[in-house]
Amino acid sequence: MGIIRTGTTPTPIMLSLRADSRERSMTRPSIKGPRSLMRTSTAWFVPRRWTRTIEFAAGVYDFSVSADDGVRLYVDNLLLIDAWQTGAGQARTREVNLAAGLHVLRVEYFEATGAAAVNFSYERQFADWKGEYFADRSLSGAPALSRNDKEVNFDWGAGSPDPKIPADGFSARWTRQIDFPAGVYRFVVRADDGARLYVDNALVLDQWRDTQLTTYTADVNVAAGAHMIVFEYYENTGGAVASLRYEPTSFTAWKGEYFANRDLSGEPALVRDDLALDFNWGTGAPAPNLPEDNFSARWTRTLNFDPGIYRLSLIVDDGGRLFLDGTIVIDEWHDGSTTYSFATNLSGGPHSLRVEHYEHAGRARVTLTWIRLSDTPTPAPTPMPTSLVEGLSHGEASH
Repeated sequence: MGIIRTGTTPTPIMLSLRADSRERSMTRPSIKGPRSLMRTSTAWFVPRRWTRTIEFAAGVYDFSVSADDGVRLYVDNLLLIDAWQTGAGQARTREVNLAAGLHVLRVEYFEATGAAAVNFSYERQFADWKGEYFADRSLSGAPALSRNDKEVNFDWGAGSPDPKIPADGFSARWTRQIDFPAGVYRFVVRADDGARLYVDNALVLDQWRDTQLTTYTADVNVAAGAHMIVFEYYENTGGAVASLRYEPTSFTAWKGEYFANRDLSGEPALVRDDLALDFNWGTGAPAPNLPEDNFSARWTRTLNFDPGIYRLSLIVDDGGRLFLDGTIVIDEWHDGSTTYSFATNLSGGPHSLRVEHYEHAGRARVTLTWIRLSDTPTPAPTPMPTSLVEGLSHGEASH
C-alpha cells in the first residue's frame, strides 16, 4: 500500500490574510524581487515576509501556498515554491522529507492590484493511521501528540499512550483512507471507555459513554474504492483499551486471518478474502499493518471434492499445519523451509480445510496444493504419514 494522506484539515501555521481591493504604495520594500515586478502603471507592489522556526517530527510533509498575487516559500533557506507573478494563482503543493528537529519556514508575498490574499499550510503524510491524542476527554483543541500508528490495537492498562498524555481523562482520533473491494464489511471495535466510528463522515457506531471493556460491531455496505475511516475514543478512569479491525461478512474463497504474533493469539490484525492460498512474501509482510517477521495466519475454506484419492501438499517457511475436516493431517510447527505431503481417500462432497502458518525470521512463504491421484474408491480413508518430498509433482496447482 502506498503513502496515504490522512486528515480532513491541513495544519495552518502562520497566516491567512485577506485585504480589500485598493491601491497601495511601497515605502520600505523588505523583499527584493525582479525589477519588472516591482511596479506597474497603476500601483506599487507591496511585499511582505513571514518567518518562523518550528520543531517537526521526522516525516514527509506537504507544504501548500496560494496567493493573489505572488508568493514564494522557503524551507531552511531552500526555495521550495516559486510563484512570484501577478494574478490569482492556484494552490501549489510540494512534498518535503524533514528530519526531526527545528526547521525555518519563510513565506514571501507581494500584492499588485485588486484583491489581496495569501494562505499557507502544511500537513504531515501518514503511511498508516494518523493518530491524534488529546489531553482531555472531548478531542478539543490542538492534539498534544500526532503520530503514525501502524494499527489501532492498544491496551494501555492503567498507563498512558505517551508521556505527553495523562493516564486518565484523555481522548484520541485515528484517521485513514482505505481502498475496499465492494461488499459488506463488519467493523469490530473494542473500547474501555467510549468509542465512535465514522465511515465517509457517516456515524456508524456511537458508544460515547463510560463502560468496562466491551466489543461492538457495525456492518457497513461499501462501494469499491477509497473510503475515509475515522475512529474516536476517550478514556475516563481505570483501564484503557482501544482497538479497531474490519473484515468482510462473506468470503468467496479463503478466509484469511492474520496476527501480529507467531501463535495466532488475540484478535487478528487483518481479516480478508484471499482468492488463492499461494503466497511468497520473501522478506516482506503480508500487509502494511503486519510485521515482516514474527507473524502468523489462519486460512479456512469448505470445498466440494469428487470422490477419489488425493495428495495434499503444503509448502511453508517457517511452520505450518493442515487440518482436513477438523483433523490435523500435517503438523510441522517449527522453523524451516520444506514441502510436506499427505494422501487420503476423500468421499464426494464438501470437505473443510484449515491451514495455519507462522513466520519467524527471514523469508516467508505458504502454499497449499492438491492433486487427484486416482478415482478408485476404498472403503475408508487411508491416511499416509506426513513425509518430506523434494517438490510438487507434475500437475499439482495451488487453490
